[in-house]
Amino acid sequence: MIDLFQNLHNPPFLLLSAFILDLILGDPVYRLHPVRLIGNLIDKLYRLLRDAPLNKRISGILILSSVILICTSIYFLICLILGKFKFLFDMYLTYSFIALKDLFDHIHPILDALKKEDMNEARRLLSYVVGRDTEKLNKEGIIRACVETIAEGFVDGFLSPIFWFFVGALFGYPVPFMMGYKIINTLDSMLGYKSEELREIGWVSARCDDILNFIPARMSFIFLFLGAILCRKDAINALRIALRDRLKHSSPNSAHPEAFFAGALGIRLGGPTYYFYGLVDKPWIGDSKNTPNLSHIADSIKLARTSSFITILAAFFLLTL
Repeated sequence: MIDLFQNLHNPPFLLLSAFILDLILGDPVYRLHPVRLIGNLIDKLYRLLRDAPLNKRISGILILSSVILICTSIYFLICLILGKFKFLFDMYLTYSFIALKDLFDHIHPILDALKKEDMNEARRLLSYVVGRDTEKLNKEGIIRACVETIAEGFVDGFLSPIFWFFVGALFGYPVPFMMGYKIINTLDSMLGYKSEELREIGWVSARCDDILNFIPARMSFIFLFLGAILCRKDAINALRIALRDRLKHSSPNSAHPEAFFAGALGIRLGGPTYYFYGLVDKPWIGDSKNTPNLSHIADSIKLARTSSFITILAAFFLLTL
């Protein structure tokens, strides 16, 4: 029986099992969730170093390197303790680092609030998902924010962790590579804002996150294109818009999936966006001036989910070669 379960430690079966667990269980909220523990560690180090008499960028480098060192040390220590049962820990972490269903679970209540025309509730729920000032959003702005979140989340919450798991598997360490990506992505989500307080200390985290998402953001066109075909969306137009508008954001990566979604759904995304530190005049992405509606949120979820199945099947096949 143990040997049977240990077969799940093989990277393709480990990844597939984690994906299925995410589909079934989602990402429940609890104090000892690995990403929450990583976030707590980041917060403690940030509070310790934000007022230290150091260059802010140096402080940011110390935070990043300390989190990676501490987390990887704990990982290998636990694996050493567990011995041949470490595959259970690897499966738990891999499942915890795939956040696709959790993304959809955050969007569905917003969609329900919009259906009830409860804009205040929709804004409140959206504020848990995005870093923008949701109080300034009208219905169209909320819908655009949901679609953009799904598009970007497909890459940094799903495809990128899978990609770095795959790269790690080539070196015999799929879970540590995946964890390293998740650490940097969490650092960026907490410290990578362009506010006066975080601009310098979060600089290194933001740049590292850009580097780690660079290839996955561009690879996303492959899986989204196939997903768009299966979802009967305009895959050719989506690819045309994606190739044309993929570099319109200041981020080198986020406009890639957003541009594809805009083309596939026939809507515009981006545009002037309010954050808590002020208005950012983002360029528009996409050709259509059609007003986004609720069906576009549901279509975005369907496109991301379909593309995720294609991604997993491709990764499973390549890992078994």
